[in-house]
Amino acid sequence: MKSYKKIIYFLSAFMIGFTSCTTDDGPDVDDNFLNYEIPEIPVTQDYIVGAYYAEAPSGGLSEQIWNRLTNPEGWKPESGLYGPRVMPVLGNWKHNNKASQEMIKILQQQVDWAIQAKIDFFILPPINEDQNKLYPNNLNADNVRFTDLLSGRMGSDGNPITSTTGTSVNLKGLKYALMLNPNSLTTNLNNQTPIESVASTTIAGQQVTRVKRFYEVVRRMADYFSDENYYKVDGKPMFIIKNPHNIYALDTKKIYDDLRKYIKEATGKDMYIVVQQQVWEPAGRFQYTFGDAKVDAVTLKDEGGMYNQSQSQRSLLYPQMIDQNWKYNKNFLMSTWGEDFIPSVSPSFNRWVESGGNYNYPIVEKNPKTFATYCNVAKMNMGTKRIVLIDSFNQWKFDTAIEPADPLVGNGYGTQYLEVLKQQFKK
Repeated sequence: MKSYKKIIYFLSAFMIGFTSCTTDDGPDVDDNFLNYEIPEIPVTQDYIVGAYYAEAPSGGLSEQIWNRLTNPEGWKPESGLYGPRVMPVLGNWKHNNKASQEMIKILQQQVDWAIQAKIDFFILPPINEDQNKLYPNNLNADNVRFTDLLSGRMGSDGNPITSTTGTSVNLKGLKYALMLNPNSLTTNLNNQTPIESVASTTIAGQQVTRVKRFYEVVRRMADYFSDENYYKVDGKPMFIIKNPHNIYALDTKKIYDDLRKYIKEATGKDMYIVVQQQVWEPAGRFQYTFGDAKVDAVTLKDEGGMYNQSQSQRSLLYPQMIDQNWKYNKNFLMSTWGEDFIPSVSPSFNRWVESGGNYNYPIVEKNPKTFATYCNVAKMNMGTKRIVLIDSFNQWKFDTAIEPADPLVGNGYGTQYLEVLKQQFKK
């Protein structure tokens, strides 16, 4: 508490300025609105826990990233070395999006760990459009293959689960949800060029508008909605859209309303649409991209979430500042557009692992108490559906993984963060 008070006093003095040399007239740390501790929120009812699953690069992590992650030389800031010194239990696994017995073994172990932590569902790696093909071949083939492997829909021999003679992943009750990466759909879109005004393109001999491509991509992904293992909210399949702020439209509500209708007619199901908001930005900024769309819920951008930012002063009081940011956005979203809020927490963050630079991004080292505090901030800002997302299960390039690290190597922690997660969100 004393350390918090010192930091808050410094920030108060910096922001307000010293108007007098007398003690009576100076700022009082006890009156600062950030002068509070995050309480431990008891779990009286299970929360719903989702986790971002990061697909490893096809050739595994590069040698440079792997060396910065494991960092055998240790923590040496004076030499520019800031690696976390952790060794993933599964090593630097490489799958190349190919079906194999070894791949199924790796995926099954990750599913088993998720079950151990009582995670309810994975958000699978973002799926991209194949803009040169029509439905049902209009998704990136590697993305589809990996999704089918991890969801247990494809066997180790590459055949569908209905005809495979190999092994396949058993989800054991773990669910999954899909996330769209709309990058190819948002090319050249801006507030002067909305999606409705983009000229049609010829695909396989047919003229297709950009809006139709958007709907057809979602339609192909919606083919998974009938899977009994697909995660649903009140019977509605959850569908996540990455970078929705890049989908500029003249009439956002019509675009999303028509999308819902399109998928309903194709699948018979209503979607539960979740979009990602840029971190540390006010929700009101996105009125014309997803606010007016009346999506079901808003969460935070993945790959480090609130920790992935370069403002050093925020890191001095992360718990309180994140709490205040979420309170504002949660209330604004619900009162303005009736959109729910889904908090997203990370156990740690180290951008240096990926880049070997970016020294202006504050590092958050793994610490079970820090993670537990962040989890409590999430519990203080739960939406009506009581869903929380973990960022991430296995994203090693930013050191945000809760996946086990060898406890006998460096700063390895075994299954400790799986246990912290379970304690924080499950009875």
